[in-house]
Amino acid sequence: MNGTRYRLSAILLLASLVTTMACSDDGSPVQGPEGIYTATELCVSDDGDVTDLLAAGAELSITLTAAGTTTGTLAVPAAFTESGTEETFSLVGTWHYDAAMGIVTFDHAADTFIRDTDWTLSGNQLHGELVNGATTVTAMLRR
Repeated sequence: MNGTRYRLSAILLLASLVTTMACSDDGSPVQGPEGIYTATELCVSDDGDVTDLLAAGAELSITLTAAGTTTGTLAVPAAFTESGTEETFSLVGTWHYDAAMGIVTFDHAADTFIRDTDWTLSGNQLHGELVNGATTVTAMLRR
């Protein structure tokens, strides 16, 4: 009987540890940043004037693979590009996740705010903000 009670206690302890290790503080499963993300917020603030780039026609989607690579595009309407024409930037590259800090960083050839920003992973969202002088770009990506 004592052997059975000991094994049952050991199994319950193991189950408790596995549950604790596999869940975040709010009880949801812990998940890395891998996934397909789409922008739900993409704004630029210039000297206090805020522009919703998604409402203006911008699009942003990026896929983070388990292998540490990325694919995706950032499409920017002509009114917001230096060239004055609509531009689409490739987000093919790599990503790195610092689990201790909860930060995702990107590296791709295109010169975008995405690669210049530290992105905070929170649940199913990545949040990034880049401040450059009086201009701030803020984005929220959801998978």
